[in-house]
Amino acid sequence: MNLPLHLQRRRALLAGAALWPFTTQAAPALRSFELDSLPHIHAGPRPYVLTLWGLNCAPCVQVLRELARWRSRLRIVTVAVDSIDDSDALLHELAQARLTSEAWVFGRAAPEALRHAIDPQWSGEKPRHYLVAENGTRRVVSGFLKPEYLQALVQ
Repeated sequence: MNLPLHLQRRRALLAGAALWPFTTQAAPALRSFELDSLPHIHAGPRPYVLTLWGLNCAPCVQVLRELARWRSRLRIVTVAVDSIDDSDALLHELAQARLTSEAWVFGRAAPEALRHAIDPQWSGEKPRHYLVAENGTRRVVSGFLKPEYLQALVQ
């Protein structure tokens, strides 16, 4: 049976829509950062910057935008210390900074335990950064990042 052209187009459109969830342009999603997540992050490509940030931290948002300038040369991993229940607001901020590719948020474990899993010396100040070199050595920086620190990682 031959369908009219307008119905053929509608059918093609609907078939394409059905395939949408399987395309590479999936909507960004936050991963839940749990007690065992750090080794998975560390197992990825190096060098990288792991940045801890929060919605209620104005300097954090500024740092995210500055880090976005480095994303073509450096792996940027973000971990929001907010609740996973704040995912929509977190994704909005990350999308504004164009840093949604490796985005995590504290999971259901106690925040103190998650902080300890990242760094037993970290008391919770934000923003906090871990600059991990290709050989695995790391530099810890609280507050704003100096561009020369990032430059040293990519050289």
